[in-house]
Amino acid sequence: MISWLSTFLSNRQQRVKIADVMSDWLILRGGIPQGSWLGPLIFLMLIDDLKLPLLTHKYVDDITVSEILAHDEDGRMQSAFDEIEAWSATNYMNINCKKTKETILGPLSKRQPLPLLISDHNVEQVTSYMLSWTWVIC
Repeated sequence: MISWLSTFLSNRQQRVKIADVMSDWLILRGGIPQGSWLGPLIFLMLIDDLKLPLLTHKYVDDITVSEILAHDEDGRMQSAFDEIEAWSATNYMNINCKKTKETILGPLSKRQPLPLLISDHNVEQVTSYMLSWTWVIC
């Protein structure tokens, strides 16, 4: 299986076409073909060892972390983000800070906790977001 997967991912080439002009073929040094059914599976295998103390959902190529807080409780989200950042650096995986969002629901939104940081960048707070889920009920 590893040999087959390695063959599938090795020596991949790409080129660019703009109007009628075609670039030379270049060998890719990394990545998985977009739209491949293997992409999400490989991503989930790569992040399987990412264990966090908060509720974590791993889906396709995203991770969603959530926590439920009492009114007087301080959140642990920043420490979870710090763990994700350390894990991603160790595993050579980049975090897209522009796609990372924070949503606060309920009364805590009136208390305005400190902004979350990833790589010294503030995580954008949004009032809504969309997650894609597929539910399988047996």
